[in-house]
Amino acid sequence: MIAVFAGPSLPPAERPAGEGMRFLPPVAQGDVARLLRRGPRPAAIAILDGFFEGEPAVLHKEILWALAEGVPVLGAASMGALRAAELHGHGMIGVGEIFAAYRDGVLVDDDEVAVLHGPAEAGYPPASEAMVNIRATLEVACRRGILDAAGRDALIEIGRRIFYKERSWRRLLAAADEAGVEAASLEALAAWLPEGRIDRKREDARALLAVLRDPPSPPAPAWHFEWTGIFARIAGTGGEAEETPSEEEAAVLDELRLDPDLYERLRPRALLARPEAGEGAPDAAARARARLLERLDLPDRRARERWMAANGLDAAGFEALVEREARLEGLPPPAPRELLAELRLEGAYSRLRARARRKREALEARGLWNGTPERAGIAPAFLWLWYFERRLGRSVPEDLEGWARHHGFAGTEDFARVLLNERLYSGMNE
Repeated sequence: MIAVFAGPSLPPAERPAGEGMRFLPPVAQGDVARLLRRGPRPAAIAILDGFFEGEPAVLHKEILWALAEGVPVLGAASMGALRAAELHGHGMIGVGEIFAAYRDGVLVDDDEVAVLHGPAEAGYPPASEAMVNIRATLEVACRRGILDAAGRDALIEIGRRIFYKERSWRRLLAAADEAGVEAASLEALAAWLPEGRIDRKREDARALLAVLRDPPSPPAPAWHFEWTGIFARIAGTGGEAEETPSEEEAAVLDELRLDPDLYERLRPRALLARPEAGEGAPDAAARARARLLERLDLPDRRARERWMAANGLDAAGFEALVEREARLEGLPPPAPRELLAELRLEGAYSRLRARARRKREALEARGLWNGTPERAGIAPAFLWLWYFERRLGRSVPEDLEGWARHHGFAGTEDFARVLLNERLYSGMNE
């Protein structure tokens, strides 16, 4: 099996089936380590897209661990190109023009490949244009005489100044017009774009898939992989620091994660048991604000003002709470053993264990345990609506992947597995 971490660069419709590839959500911190730890070990790991804002990015050391274990790691298009450029001297294999540009210092800014994208259930569709695609398109337009070199360079500079989440051809052309770029050239470019636009990220992603048909073996490392206590905790191999939960304990943790109020109550104390703090994400404050408003059921300004008045807070005091939550956002996820310890201290462990046992026995008797929504004929979107709107009485989060990871799931696929078990079991008892 070859594991491919894909997202906006490679739409689901363009992912080949039946070629021994397993397509996973965009990579985040800990994903490569979990892949190696849980097995079966992949024949190769390919990284295309990754989370970097709102989720800690994949660690260089995870990739080095895979290489030290003899697992080829390839990268292209987006996060994969960045990590390959940084680690090609250690054996990671880069593919494509974006990788080469980062490796050679032609590109240096991470946001060249960053895009705003849609939710997991829609296949992470890009909602903005990557700067690398804009560069490639303008270069071709210049070669074909649609733009001159001065117009190309002006548009590139204007595009670089646009925040990556707001980059689009429409926004770029409007900004160029305001900046005084020749109107005739902009009109010619706009007319040519529907047929001429270059998607460099997608082309590099396809090139990587071609290489994966016969992945090369990495060279034997000429370096020593050094284990550290912090990395052992992140990788989940740290012995006393983070033991892998038993099957029974993992089922209890699934029950806990289905109760977000209980999870949020236990999470801070479980986090305090970790000696190290993670780096804060750039948008940690915004994510903390959204989660805080959701948790307190404060959908609008009036509700927030009433809550602040009832709790003796002004706007500054509320912002202090947001900052407090943002600091928690920057911490690594709670270790399973710490959550289990808090459950036992809370007195909830035995109750959740009993329910987990009943659920598993009931579903296993019918061959339904730990299935997938596709096999069960249930759309993941139905599970989200059932859980959030019917079970919790709240809206489905806009950032479903982030919500799932924040609450201890490996991602939306893992979340869907647990929800499917819960929905099937609940249906038996309705």
